Amino acid sequence: SSDALQAAHGELLPASWKRRDFDIVSNKYNVDHATKTRRDRTTAKHAAQKRFWETRDFDPLLGRYYDAGKEADYGEQRDALSTMAGRGKTAALPPAVQYCEGA
Repeated sequence: SSDALQAAHGELLPASWKRRDFDIVSNKYNVDHATKTRRDRTTAKHAAQKRFWETRDFDPLLGRYYDAGKEADYGEQRDALSTMAGRGKTAALPPAVQYCEGA
């Protein structure tokens, strides 16, 4: 058997005798393929979800933040900005219009 040969020869066996866990020719695991494939897919899914939530915090379809606290902060900022909207408009006008009686 290969175990007996490896015990007798140690590291002197050719590379073709050393079996890996995954066979790239058949694209399958040598032992317990279904369980290991399910584990790999689950791991990949969790990693993708983690990367997604690290970089995205706004839902473009609904037009709001996923986090309720962030959405509340945004609403407060918009309310504060709406009270100041249009105040600098007269500064862009020429002086004759800025200081006329109707202004």
